[in-house]
Amino acid sequence: MTFESFNRWDVVGDKYFKGNLTWKISKVRVVTVKKNKPSMISIKDSMNVNAKSYNVEVQSKTKGPLMPCYRSRLPIAEAKYNDLMKLCKDKVIPAPFHHEYSIIPKATNAKDTLPESDIEDDE
Repeated sequence: MTFESFNRWDVVGDKYFKGNLTWKISKVRVVTVKKNKPSMISIKDSMNVNAKSYNVEVQSKTKGPLMPCYRSRLPIAEAKYNDLMKLCKDKVIPAPFHHEYSIIPKATNAKDTLPESDIEDDE
């Protein structure tokens, strides 16, 4: 996978679906599409056969290229890069992968933290 593998699917969702799309994708358990109604999908938040299903209208098919999330490879913190290089030097990371790790861009101003998740925790 590369940075080019990540696309802006939120744009597709906003443009091509209407109805009750207040769902989090992580909550969807069943999606049903029927041949006789290709513009309507049914979604459930449970695997239970008797669970309520919600219909969502698909306005049209995706046409054209998807918008990319990133224009270039994202840099990692210099400390993280140095840790990876040490793992390569100590042969913790196998030799065939050393080049892949050595070409990761690094930035002195990149924070060594994970970004905030877009998935909310249930409290």
